[in-house]
Amino acid sequence: MTGLNPDSFERALNTFKQSLSPSLARQFSDCKLEDVKDVIRGIQQKQGKEGRLRDMRRLGAFIEAIEQFGKVVEVFVNANEFVCFIWGPIKFLLGIARTHLDSFDRLLDAYSQIGDAIPGLLAYKATFERHPALAAVLEDYYSDILRFHQEALCVFNRSRWKNLLHATWKTFDSKFNPILHSLASRRELLESEKTSACLYGIQALRESIDKAYREQTRQATEMNFEKHKSRITQIKQRLRAPDYQTDQEIHTEDRNGSASGQWIFKDPKFLSWSDKTSPGHRVLYVNGIPGAGKTTLMSTVIEKLLNEMQSKDGSTRNPVAYFYFKHGQKDKTKHNEFLRVLLTQLLDHDTAMSQQSYEDLSFIAEENLRSTKTLETQIKNAFGAYQASFLVLDGLDECGREEAEKTVEWLLSLVSGGLETPSTSLRIIFSGQRDGVLDKLLTHQPSITLESSEHLKDIVQYCQTFCKRIQAKFNTSPALEQEILKLVTGEAKVLDNLLHQTSTRRLKREVQPETFPRGLDSAYDRVIARVLEHPSEAVREDAMRVLSLVICAKRALRWREIQAFFCISPEDSEIDHDRFLQLGCKELCGSLVDAHHVDDNAAGPEDIIQIVHETAQRRVVVPAANQSN
Repeated sequence: MTGLNPDSFERALNTFKQSLSPSLARQFSDCKLEDVKDVIRGIQQKQGKEGRLRDMRRLGAFIEAIEQFGKVVEVFVNANEFVCFIWGPIKFLLGIARTHLDSFDRLLDAYSQIGDAIPGLLAYKATFERHPALAAVLEDYYSDILRFHQEALCVFNRSRWKNLLHATWKTFDSKFNPILHSLASRRELLESEKTSACLYGIQALRESIDKAYREQTRQATEMNFEKHKSRITQIKQRLRAPDYQTDQEIHTEDRNGSASGQWIFKDPKFLSWSDKTSPGHRVLYVNGIPGAGKTTLMSTVIEKLLNEMQSKDGSTRNPVAYFYFKHGQKDKTKHNEFLRVLLTQLLDHDTAMSQQSYEDLSFIAEENLRSTKTLETQIKNAFGAYQASFLVLDGLDECGREEAEKTVEWLLSLVSGGLETPSTSLRIIFSGQRDGVLDKLLTHQPSITLESSEHLKDIVQYCQTFCKRIQAKFNTSPALEQEILKLVTGEAKVLDNLLHQTSTRRLKREVQPETFPRGLDSAYDRVIARVLEHPSEAVREDAMRVLSLVICAKRALRWREIQAFFCISPEDSEIDHDRFLQLGCKELCGSLVDAHHVDDNAAGPEDIIQIVHETAQRRVVVPAANQSN
């Protein structure tokens, strides 16, 4: 039968398979009608014992239609290969929906309507053989049924589907109606051809039906999207969520189209973290000294995740959320502000989630809506609705210690059992300086440090590119270009300052030892302020003593040597163990110092404590002197 094209069946099936998880595709691939009938009998027996029998006869027309479909096409293609992906979803959907009678009835009604829309295909078998062009309608029926099951799986094959049924079924209806209309039109086509000898224009009629289906689907999708965006806008306004998208746009632009940061996507720890096919939660700690390029790297990670997880219709089953904490920005430093942004992003990824949450939030009083407790509850519910969620947090060292601890501890509580839905997976990246807070909280989590050789290669390449721009602007000699490159390779932050000099003379002055570099000043000033302005006088005093020792020492000190300094009285040389510091060097001095561990384990007495950079030392001396005065 030349009118039936096996490739069309294969294309429709491949499209359907792409919407399935590998495990679900395997589950469907060997399902038979007998399996479906076994499930139906089991459901009837259980519901009968419970006194909750439903009218399962509503499935009769659909099952009969698919049986006849298989018998008609089996002469021309391997019917079992294709029909199993109709029986499989039926078995799966009935097994899930049976626990919720309202949804079960809706599903049975949908199957009943489809069954009524498909005629008895065996009656047309001889017609198909005489007129092969008409047999192509069978390909259309197969595609429509797979589309139906794809939309139905979007409703039932998700976490917390019962809670979201009211919202998801509205979206399902908007997608189901065009499918049902398409099936009905194909039936009219068959019935008209059965009673008429005229079979001309069949292809034109098929194309007309497909065009009508595509147009109805487009209109429904646009309407759903517009409603979704309207809800998200109102939710943002009520939550007063800070602007988060501009931060990502700015940091992406700061890369100037550079392909830097690609090395992290090959790192085994990142690959394990990002593998959404593996179950369970994952945490990754990305750390480095001030100015090491953490924010730039995180913007690269966020961009890649957004591109990979986004689907063609703008939604995704694996949402990507992010937040940049910003020192000095009033709406970017607190745990509550982060929660408002996170909730907004999670809802923005899914039309059903936005509709359900929009209705839930409408019943919450305005004064309670933005409370931390309300936000955390809503976010937990949102995480539970997705199979996997990806979250990237940058700049945790730029907010207050208490706020950073609140955020990290709450998120860690979620991955340690705080999420009630066992099937969901939460992946979190914490990015920040090794300031004592993150080190302590994330000491047992996998980590990536930006002192790695691959990241240093990125810095060198970045500096080389920037130095060429400086050379082009000032027409400097190759020797001066190499001198600048040597100076800035470890201080990439100052390159922009060099590029914006107004003359070659000023450029040369900027690279002199007494003036170079300036670009890291603002970063270190923020760190110094956090240490010297700590609310505890005892912490401030101990931090200053540790910094004094580290800066003035002729060699690098170990943490046990610094502890000894505190414990030994200079007056009588007596050892007083009560003076032993209970806080670590990072907790006291933040990212002004770096602790190099002897091994890969947590901090210990043999750790080598050093000022993080000579520039930081210069920045510490003057504020410290002023503080002491």
